[in-house]
Amino acid sequence: MGEAGRSLFELLTESGRFIVHRYDLDEAKMVGLDNTRKASPRKVDALHVCILCANQEMLVNTAAKYAGQFTPKLVIMNSTVVPGTTKEVPKRCECLVAHLPRAK
Repeated sequence: MGEAGRSLFELLTESGRFIVHRYDLDEAKMVGLDNTRKASPRKVDALHVCILCANQEMLVNTAAKYAGQFTPKLVIMNSTVVPGTTKEVPKRCECLVAHLPRAK
């Protein structure tokens, strides 16, 4: 997991208020973690998408793919994105989308 995803995971887990799962495209980053792709849930309430991506279309496609896989009620995009990106994601999936800008 990357810096943003790992930080969010640790913060949400430590709060004790949520059941938190982690998922990474890179299978090697999942080694040693408490869950694997096979153990990931099929449905979640909220999905944080933390991707460094300069290509808007790739980011939208990836977020929509994850939304289709995990069927969240809310997708939170934790990435620096160009204006209009978060409006494109709900056109490809049935969920709410919010943008949480990354602090520098």
